[in-house]
This record gives sequence, C-alpha cells and structure tokens, in this order.
Amino acid sequence: MRIARSVGLMGILAAVELLAVACHSDSGCIVIGVGSCEPLGNGPASFVVGFPAAKVDLGSSGSGYRGVLHVGDTVVFRLVRDAHGEVITARDTIRAVAWALTDSTAARIIGAADGSGLLVTIAPGVVGAVRANGLQSDAYACEPLNGASTCLRVSVIDVVR
Repeated sequence: MRIARSVGLMGILAAVELLAVACHSDSGCIVIGVGSCEPLGNGPASFVVGFPAAKVDLGSSGSGYRGVLHVGDTVVFRLVRDAHGEVITARDTIRAVAWALTDSTAARIIGAADGSGLLVTIAPGVVGAVRANGLQSDAYACEPLNGASTCLRVSVIDVVR
C-alpha cells in the first residue's frame, strides 16, 4: 500500500512538472503548449465590448470571428471588468480609459469623457488591434442571441466600402 501511494504521488508530481513546462500564464490567460491565449476564468479580467453582433461574420473561423464594417460606420466600445474573468458576466464599466489602435489607417478611435471609445472607420482595410489602458484586446460582441446571452470574440475587423 505504501509503495502504491509513493508511485501515485510520484506520478502526480511528474504530471504537475509536465504541466508547468507545457503551459505559462500571461496577464489573465493561459497558453498550453503552443497556441492562443485563453482566459483563465478564475481571476479578474478586463474586456473590450460593444462590437455589433449583426456585423460579425459567423462563417469565419480561427482564434476568433471576423467583424465587417463599412467606411463611415461607428462603434462604441467600453472596457468592462469581471472579478471572475468571464466576459459574459462582465458588468463593471471602467470610466477612465485611454484608447488607441495599433494601426489607424482604416479607422480612428476617440476617447469620450464617460470612458467609452468611439471607433470611426475611414478607409477600406484592417483595423489595428484595439488598446484600452495599454491592454491589447480582441473586441467582443455581447448580445442576446437565440434567447441566451452570448459573447462572440472578434479578433479581426475588416473595413469595406
């Protein structure tokens, strides 16, 4: 019995060591091996919300959906926080936000006094990554869908004519 416990404990320690080598954590997310960052869902996290669900290409795939806007469209983004790291329940709106885009060729973002960010599309192309208080984030389209609250992660925003 003592040998079985020892072997079992060694197996658990080996699994923990393997897990420690295979994954790492960065600012509220976990990456196992090589891959995309997935929210941990057990600690505070912030999310950029406000992308219109009607503008999400549900046929797109990959690490997130593709959003499609037309030149002249506007979107109001908000930075929200959730104590448990779940975008679907994030309701704590952050009121002091510095907004930026990594590339402002296709769109500009303007910060408002209430903390929101107004994205204004200006030319065809790909919108640069959204930055809110230094956090580079995908945008989320969180709206009721088929009777349930749903959040779709939009990792690419294309602007078309």
